[in-house]
Amino acid sequence: MFCPKCGTDNDDDAKYCEGCGRSLQKGIHEQNMQSKQKNENSGMSNGVKVLIVICVVLVAGIGLTVGMLLQNPANSAANNSKQDQVVTTTQSPDTQTYQPTWHKVAVYTGPGEDYGSFTIKGNQFKVTMSAVPAITYTTNYLDVYVYDGNTIGINTVGSGTLSWSETENPDKKEDSILVSHGSGVYTLDILPTDIDNYAVTVWDYY
Repeated sequence: MFCPKCGTDNDDDAKYCEGCGRSLQKGIHEQNMQSKQKNENSGMSNGVKVLIVICVVLVAGIGLTVGMLLQNPANSAANNSKQDQVVTTTQSPDTQTYQPTWHKVAVYTGPGEDYGSFTIKGNQFKVTMSAVPAITYTTNYLDVYVYDGNTIGINTVGSGTLSWSETENPDKKEDSILVSHGSGVYTLDILPTDIDNYAVTVWDYY
């Protein structure tokens, strides 16, 4: 053991320095205190390091949480927008499912001649006709003419005929006239010859 005062090398169990006579017990006590302080300083240093690591982890966790919260509103808005688009997509076909159908516009019946004007809304219309001939043993006819406008004999856009020969059975016959001439006013001219009864119907397609 070295004397802290004169530096003499003494025995480890010596209580006094052989060179200067100083008590070595005090030196041992001072060395022990210094060693203890070093250990305490080392322990405090390690504790500070652990505390720093914990702080870093907490800060990182808070930053990650804030980032996720900031992203959620954007995601929610995007999801809502997609849902709106889906709803719009599913509703739009409903507005396109309408299909035009045939609507009855006018009906003409009788055995005699007749005429009449009517208004068409759609791009096309049809005229259906049926008739039963009178028993005359001669040729029987039902002629139907369709004119553009309200004047007979001008601008014919369609016509149809039902006929029976002299020897043909007087059974009911049917036919139709399809006109694709757009909307507007049209006129029918019905000319029966030896017809017992007939029915002529106008159908608008819209």
